[in-house]
Amino acid sequence: SSQAVRKPALLMNSSLILFFLSCCCALARSPQNIDGLVWPTEPVSIHDPLAMSPILDGRDLRVDPNVFRDAREAETLAINGQLKSATQLTYWAIQRKPESYGYFELATFFAFAGETSTAIYWLQKAAFFEGVDAQGVEQNVNFKSVANDARWPQLRTFFNAAQSAWQSSRHHTES
Repeated sequence: SSQAVRKPALLMNSSLILFFLSCCCALARSPQNIDGLVWPTEPVSIHDPLAMSPILDGRDLRVDPNVFRDAREAETLAINGQLKSATQLTYWAIQRKPESYGYFELATFFAFAGETSTAIYWLQKAAFFEGVDAQGVEQNVNFKSVANDARWPQLRTFFNAAQSAWQSSRHHTES
């Protein structure tokens, strides 16, 4: 009977530990908590885009060891008319390694394809992980639909604030 008393306590403790760990992991992944800096909140609330298919030319990008190498060539694929493949490779590289680069490139692919809201979603993510220059977005022909979107004034303010925080972060490097 003492074992019966301990079991619920153990289960309760396990549940509390799992809850605590999940909260810590969520905070650690939250872009607003990168490097302990105060980051602006994304102004445009867009639901996560639907997951892209992980299968490309018979390869499972969820486990393919070459996905990161190939994602670095995504821009070349897009220029050569393989926009869907470029988008899939970049998407799955990000899914497998969220702290990696590629968010801005993914936003570019979606903007080029005319998917403005999805492009905005990935641009907002890029602001945290890569930095986004609002003026550069306005001048980039691929982002014409984004810069002409009614949400652009809010986004411009957000990108400028995020750029300041990003430049102060340890992720910022001059090229």
